[in-house]
Amino acid sequence: MTTNITYYAVCNVNGPISVKLDGSTKAEALAAFEALDGRSAIDGAKTDAEDDLGIEGAQGMSESEFSDALDAAGAEHVCDLDPIVNAHAGTISHLADGWTLWSVDGDYVTIEEMPAHHRGSHRAAGNWGRYPGNGATRRRVSRDEAEEIVATDEDNYDHIVGE
Repeated sequence: MTTNITYYAVCNVNGPISVKLDGSTKAEALAAFEALDGRSAIDGAKTDAEDDLGIEGAQGMSESEFSDALDAAGAEHVCDLDPIVNAHAGTISHLADGWTLWSVDGDYVTIEEMPAHHRGSHRAAGNWGRYPGNGATRRRVSRDEAEEIVATDEDNYDHIVGE
């Protein structure tokens, strides 16, 4: 099976900014980042990762909150793109609000599921509410597993995010 990796450059300036980068390897993504007009991406308030991964309510999240949301959506932190190198100590740290590189394995999808202990109250109310306030959970699974979960959900709530 060929893995389909998508890369995103992410920074946080008064809320998350994310740009999908061209390239199927880390080296290609880094070259795309070097060619990126970061100021234009910030001014345009790009939200590629949020849109692609179904991250709702990202506007106004702190950098750490958005990192947690990316983790929950199955993204993986690859590296800092604006590292600060302490020449004396030889350590590298992250520039606050600087760009970071994240990757997502495209052979996986994000599925939203309603836990059994929440289903009865939603059925009684006649609606399922909206994630995340409705108690649903999201996780990354293989497409085959997600399609099986969706097909066997008797309430027709569980679904692949973004489809």
